[in-house]
Amino acid sequence: MKKLLFSLALVAGGAVLLPSCKKIIDEIKKNINPFEHTVDLTYTIPTLMQGQTYNADEQTYILNVNDVINDNTEGLDVDIDDISSIKINKIVLTLENADAENNWTNLQTATAGVNSDKGRTAGKADIESTITVPDAEAERYTDKTFTFADHNLKDYLNGGDTKIYYSISAKARRAVTKELTIKAKIEYSFKP
Repeated sequence: MKKLLFSLALVAGGAVLLPSCKKIIDEIKKNINPFEHTVDLTYTIPTLMQGQTYNADEQTYILNVNDVINDNTEGLDVDIDDISSIKINKIVLTLENADAENNWTNLQTATAGVNSDKGRTAGKADIESTITVPDAEAERYTDKTFTFADHNLKDYLNGGDTKIYYSISAKARRAVTKELTIKAKIEYSFKP
């Protein structure tokens, strides 16, 4: 009888401890600091005539969200379900080979867009941002930064590998007489 009572006490104690352990783990997960992840890509804009719009071929990148999360959460067992939002903070474009004749001011507008295989399968529109490039000397070599309206990419992403599609387009204010190489830095933010 004593053995039975002792066994029941152990089971009851374990039942009390399990929810308590889960609460501790949940509290630890709530204290995960927000973090960022960046992706670097390269685009080439060909020669353009004045007024011509160029749509670059889409660049793709495989993003494993759960790996990114685990790399930034100090060994906790965390995945996409433990993150409340994933956003694109910004996309920064750097013109690598600008000169006095061919630089940012040759372009009137530029648009950066993002989507994913999951987003497209679900019929979600690209997340886009458009900038107007002022026709001013100070703008010739200055990096261009795209910011995005409030959005949450969780609906666009799987926990595992997700194919992300990045696009840029530009409209020429003046003729672009040589190929321009653009480096793109995409900065994501993850918040618990």
